[in-house]
Amino acid sequence: MRGRPVLVSYSAGGPWLVMEGTHRLVEIYHAAKEGKAEKTAVDVIAGVNPIARNWNAWRDPPAAE
Repeated sequence: MRGRPVLVSYSAGGPWLVMEGTHRLVEIYHAAKEGKAEKTAVDVIAGVNPIARNWNAWRDPPAAE
């Protein structure tokens, strides 16, 4: 695997969006699930920026009633 997946959020508590590396993360998940690789931590680049909330693709979960 080359490079680190990139995650971004408008808050350190999430939600987190995978901006880069989705396919790598899915491959790691499936290999571990099938027993072809050990479950391991994955180094990522994580960025938190409050103005990311303004990005129109964010979908916050509905508020609990």
